[in-house]
This record gives sequence, C-alpha cells and structure tokens, in this order.
Amino acid sequence: MPIRQPSAAIPLYNALRKAPEQARAELEALRSQPDTVEPAKDGEAAEAGGFTNRREVFKLAGAGAAAPAAASDLLAEATAEVTEFTRRAGESSVGPGMLAQVELVVIDLNHLYLHTPPAELFDVVRWYRRQIDEVITRPHTLRQGRDLYSYAGWLSELLARLARDLGTLALAEAYGIDAYQHGWQAEDHELCAWAMRWKASNALYNHRPEAALSAALKGATHAPTRHPIGPLLLAQAARAYARLNRWEDFESALREAMDLHERLPARSPTRFGQDVSPDLVPLPDQLVDYAASSYVWLGLAKDAQRYAEHTLQLINAEPADSRSPSREAIARIDLGLARTALAAPDEACALGHQALSCEPPAGHPVHVRALELDALLQRRYPDLPQVAAFHERCHLLTRVHPPSP
Repeated sequence: MPIRQPSAAIPLYNALRKAPEQARAELEALRSQPDTVEPAKDGEAAEAGGFTNRREVFKLAGAGAAAPAAASDLLAEATAEVTEFTRRAGESSVGPGMLAQVELVVIDLNHLYLHTPPAELFDVVRWYRRQIDEVITRPHTLRQGRDLYSYAGWLSELLARLARDLGTLALAEAYGIDAYQHGWQAEDHELCAWAMRWKASNALYNHRPEAALSAALKGATHAPTRHPIGPLLLAQAARAYARLNRWEDFESALREAMDLHERLPARSPTRFGQDVSPDLVPLPDQLVDYAASSYVWLGLAKDAQRYAEHTLQLINAEPADSRSPSREAIARIDLGLARTALAAPDEACALGHQALSCEPPAGHPVHVRALELDALLQRRYPDLPQVAAFHERCHLLTRVHPPSP
C-alpha cells in the first residue's frame, strides 16, 4: 500500500519529486499564491491541500529554503545531517569509569548504614545525591541517563531510611517518592518496589493506613518475580489492612506473603553485585514482627502476645552486635500493648520503659509506637502512678530529643 502523505503537504511533496528545474518553478509558483484558499463552492471537490495555510507548509519544509540544485547536493546534505545526529547521540559529559565509581559509592554507603549514626551518614549521602543530580543536568547519553536516574533513586531510597531513623517521617516519605519517580524513569522496577516499601511503612507509622495500603499494593506490581521484596510488600499490605480493621483482607494478604516466601529461591538475589538485604532482618522473622503489630491493631491480644514473644526470642538468639535496637523496642511495645489489653499494666509499663531505653528521637517509629502504648494505658489505667511515670517519659522524650531537621 503506498504511503499516504498529509493533505497539507501534497503540493510541496509533489513538487519536490520533479527534476530540480521544474521543482524550482513550481515552488516559486506555490510561494506566489495567497496564504489561504477560498472555500470550495457547494458541489466542488476541494483542491488537494485546500483550506491550508501555505506559509505553515513552508515552515515545515525549512522556512521556504530553495530546493537543492541537484540530487547529489541533497544526499550530501543528508549525509552531514545524519552524521550530526549520530554525534549528538553519543555526546556526553560523563567520563569513562564515572558510572562504575558511582555504583561503588552506592554500595559503600548502603553498607555504612549498618554501623554509622544516621545523622552523620545523612549528610554524606545527601551530598552524593546532589552530585548525581548535577551530573544528570549535564549532557549524557540515553543509556547513561537511565543509569544515573537509577543510582540517584537508590540514594534517595537510602535517604528515606535515614530520615526515618532521624524521626522525620514526612521527609522520609518525600525521599521515597523521589526514589520511586527516578526508578520509574529508569525502568528499575526493583527500585520502585523498595521505594514503595518504605513509603508504605512511613505512612503507616504516620497514621495514614490508606496511603500505606496504596503504596504497598503499588510496590507489589513492580516487585520482580521470586524476589524477597514481593512478600515484604504483601506483608506491609497485611499490616495496613489490620490497621484498617479489615480482618479477612489481612489474613489473605499475610497468607499470600507467606506462600510467596516459601517459593523464593534458596540463593538471595543481588543488587549492584551485593546481597540485596545486608541491612534487613531475615524475611521470615519480619513476617513474625508484622504479625505481632497487626494482631495488636486487630484487638487480638493473645495472638499479639504470642507473636511478640516469639519475635523477642528470635532477637535474643542473634549475636548482640547484630541486633536491631528499633526492632527489639517495637517488639516490646507490641508485647506491652497486648499485656495492657490482658489487664497487666505493670508489665506493660516496664516493657515500655525498656523500649525507650534506646532513646529514639521524637517521631521515630519507636516513639510513635510508645505513644500508642501510652494512650492505651492512659485510657484504661489513668490513676496508676506507673502509668503516669511512663506518660511523663514519653513526653519528656519529645522535649529532650526533638525530630531532626
């Protein structure tokens, strides 16, 4: 089937097919005609290109430039043009080896996260994130751009974790959104999934379960097949369902998370040549942690107590230098909430004090959950002196350790 030319360009297209001398004459004739054509009378067929502003046609053809003197001139011009296209496709300010160096930086910073104070590491990661953003604004190839967007997104993902550790959940969520956007542009689905994982967690601790559920389910659509992030996101969705008191949805999501976990390969996948989760609690243990909090929110105190006690047993079995203080503190708060519901406020207050011994900044997930325990104790046992003492400690923490800027 012959290619149909746009009607607006038919006169010009036909003229350019003629010999150069005839083409010149027809082009001059086209230029001398009025800019518009009178509408065809009733019953007449409109001339090809009727109602066309011929000035616009010549803009498309090169602002009325004269036709080449010969076909050889046209070919020579096209050769120079395509050579320039090719040169521009490879034009870049990203020097050899820069992307490899950036990858090493991202790997090193993620490992520093394990044993560096968050306030100290935050400034370093933020500096590198700004440097990559500056490189992105300079000329680079399309392939380099995708890599740069991916590395920028992974640094924002790390900044989301650090901001959360500093108690600034709103900033953590903002970095999570930035990580997702850069991952989406780079078509890095694993990054998109991790970004939504942290966004869901932060929204949940920020008392926005609907947003947490939306982020978890969105992240699950990006999760690579048979990758640990898949069941993690479903477990996050289960927690959000529990917070929303949607019991059947919670059970279904948690069961699916556990089924996905059972189908994971024995060998852990890698990210940038490293184990994807050097900073994460083993997945089965996290599912136990999530179940403890979920049963608290569902009002099933005995189930919450069982899972919280199991979490603490798992933590106690770990080497002391590899334990997560935040994880242990939240498990104690979950157990304290369960004990409060089971009419044991003395034990609940003791567990609350133990949880706050890590001295989290205000706004940190541990502090958020401690305030949850404080509210339940105040509601059920407002006259107990130990409840008043725990209440004072929760609010003293806000004054002594305000959220980091």
